[in-house]
Amino acid sequence: MKRKIVLQVTQLLAVFSNGARRKLKILCGNKCIALSKRAEEGLVMRKPVITSLGVVLLVLLGVLASACIQRDSVSTSSAPSPTVSSLPDGREQETTTTESLDSDGDGLKDESEIYVYKTDPQKADTDGDGLNDGVEVLETGTDPLKSDTDGDGIPDGEEKEMHLNPLSADADNDGISDYDEVFVFNTSPLRADSDSDGLYDPEELSNGTNPLVPDSDGDGLTDGEEVLKFYTDPLVNDTDGDGLLDGVEVETYYSDPLSTDTDHDYLPDGYEVQIGTDPAWDWRYSFDEEAVKAGLSKLLRSRVHGLAESFIVYNSTLDRAWAILEWIDGNIEYNHTKAEYVEEEVQYWDTWTEDAKLRYMNLTRLQAANDTAFGLHSGICGDYAFLTAALLLEANISPVYMLDIDYWNESIGHATVAIKVNGTYLVLDQHLPFIPLGNYYWYSIHNMKKEIENATFYKVEVDENGEIKVSSWTWTGTRLRGMAYTMTEEDVRLVQNLAKQLLVELYPQYKEDARLRASAEADFDSLVESGEFSHHFLPSGFRKGWSLASWRYLGWYYHPVIAKKLVMSYWPRKALEDEDWIEVLEVSDKYYLKLWWTGDKIEVAARDGSSWTVPELLLALEVGS
Repeated sequence: MKRKIVLQVTQLLAVFSNGARRKLKILCGNKCIALSKRAEEGLVMRKPVITSLGVVLLVLLGVLASACIQRDSVSTSSAPSPTVSSLPDGREQETTTTESLDSDGDGLKDESEIYVYKTDPQKADTDGDGLNDGVEVLETGTDPLKSDTDGDGIPDGEEKEMHLNPLSADADNDGISDYDEVFVFNTSPLRADSDSDGLYDPEELSNGTNPLVPDSDGDGLTDGEEVLKFYTDPLVNDTDGDGLLDGVEVETYYSDPLSTDTDHDYLPDGYEVQIGTDPAWDWRYSFDEEAVKAGLSKLLRSRVHGLAESFIVYNSTLDRAWAILEWIDGNIEYNHTKAEYVEEEVQYWDTWTEDAKLRYMNLTRLQAANDTAFGLHSGICGDYAFLTAALLLEANISPVYMLDIDYWNESIGHATVAIKVNGTYLVLDQHLPFIPLGNYYWYSIHNMKKEIENATFYKVEVDENGEIKVSSWTWTGTRLRGMAYTMTEEDVRLVQNLAKQLLVELYPQYKEDARLRASAEADFDSLVESGEFSHHFLPSGFRKGWSLASWRYLGWYYHPVIAKKLVMSYWPRKALEDEDWIEVLEVSDKYYLKLWWTGDKIEVAARDGSSWTVPELLLALEVGS
């Protein structure tokens, strides 16, 4: 069997000079000859000590020439073909030429690796990126000579494992490199919006929001909703600072997260929720429980607190409430124009456009207590009611009762206020004096020409925190009229005695003198019969004297609970303080007073035929000196 010497090409080239290399290439017919240190039979070739470089070269050239001649004689085709060689144990093996050899098993021929891809045929993964050269060339299209083809900082193999695109530095095209997404921000390199909140990751990073949390500020709205839809601050959970989370405003109360007071009713949205009113509805558009809660809230009452403090100097509830109603009576005017708007609104509502309706609603809506007291100085029944109740509560009178009254066959109702003293409801309706609740039913028929069908009561109490508690019920007009109080003879005598007491308090010089009794009684009888004073002479001992008289249907307002307050503050006080009377009373010091029914009366009938009578009182006063 022929021996075949195989030497490493690299060893050969290391020995030859450049010229020898060229000569070797020519002799071998430009073919690469695999040479090794060990012959195929296993014989070891040891280099002798070379004493002459020329001898060695001649020997080598001869060997190579012989090998080339032998090879050419074996193969007549230029295509690679297998050859047979012997192993030391006598077996034969087939050897393939380098043109079809894949030394590193990477799927690429060595020849292609060397001349085409410039990769290392001895390394399956030339660039060490975790992908074989063949995979990079034939499958992924990546550069087998660059461990990070797209230059994003992540080796191609890792990108493949993470299902990224090793040919794109930004797989999701969100403006952040895959490397930064994976190793810096922990966002998803495969999703432009990692948290699916409607904002791309770079937008979130720019805004300062968390690209991994859909709702960065935890307010119930996604960052995308805040930025793109509601224009709220995705980093502040209560953008307008009204005490409500943005999400709660939008999804629960339908209020504006950009406005502290969505309905512009003087109450912040968060405060309205706290007191149980609707932050998206202006309480001034209707008289109901919500309006009572809002209009008499601690916040709005505080705006008239300074005024209310001036009434706290009065000790009793009656005196304090009287002073409040007296101030209102003297400082607030009835707004007849606004009342006409209300009538027009009711009459033409169904024919109006939405714009017209809104315009009239704004013209007729309720007023806050401070607006009535300090801004407008006028109002209609509902405005009077809220101002009166606010002042009463701030003057430490609690509870108070807001009354929403409906009349028979009337589209427009009425609003007023009541307090309760010793079990008796007293109505405070814009002007003095108070009117007992039952009497108010008949008073409405006679003076307002309207009969109460029913009245809804809103009981308003102040709690320990200064806020109010509201409870409500409705009474029929029939129940109300059953509470009416009719004066008795005993009541008339009480009023007469109180009148005498008042006269002396106002004019301390006075003493009751029985000598004037006959004159007073004569005048009383004459006034009842003819409306004129009697013609009589002064009793002996008097140098001068005067006759005074005053009439009143006091029964409208009378109740024993307020008898003294009526006399001392209403009638006959107003008569005793009349300018004409003062001029006479100041120059006298003796008096006699008779106060009794005249016999005239007002009879009021209800729609069902029931009736009530109010008698007339006459005060005849004789004074002299």
